Amino acid sequence: MEKSIQFVTLHGPESTGKTTLALALANACTLPWIAEEARNHIVEAQHFTEKDILRLAQLQYEAEKKAIQSQESGLILADTNLINFVVWLSWEKLTVPQWLIEAIGNQPYRYNLLLQVDVPWVNDGFRNISDQSLRDKWFTLYAQTLDQYGLHYEVIDGDYTSRENMAKSLLQNWLTLH
Repeated sequence: MEKSIQFVTLHGPESTGKTTLALALANACTLPWIAEEARNHIVEAQHFTEKDILRLAQLQYEAEKKAIQSQESGLILADTNLINFVVWLSWEKLTVPQWLIEAIGNQPYRYNLLLQVDVPWVNDGFRNISDQSLRDKWFTLYAQTLDQYGLHYEVIDGDYTSRENMAKSLLQNWLTLH
């Protein structure tokens, strides 16, 4: 029997509430959740090399594969996916390796929520893009990358409560249809 797994993924620049929203959605809809692997491997004020970014991408890919193997069907919520690493590499003007392109094509990325940069930036010691114009550029790069890979997305905006309500409504609609 072929598995019918689909990912619901939150995308967007840092400090847009992806993790907070992912946890709220996972709890509200009782969905399994894949955390952002990079959070477990980033050292405060670390400068990332291409090798570091690709290592983190591989760790995220392994987490996604493990989540797929653990489920028979249904939705899995992810607070990031491999698109994040394409955006990161593109921002740094680095080449996206073929394995990453192929991995994205093989993953069941079906539902994508792109979080707008209209909430305040929060300094947690790891984030470093507080300039609003840079945050806007990152948002645009996410949208362009999702478009490039043919991944439909909905933009989630507003304050945190509005974001959560909008995302829950969209997710409930998807769950009803599938």
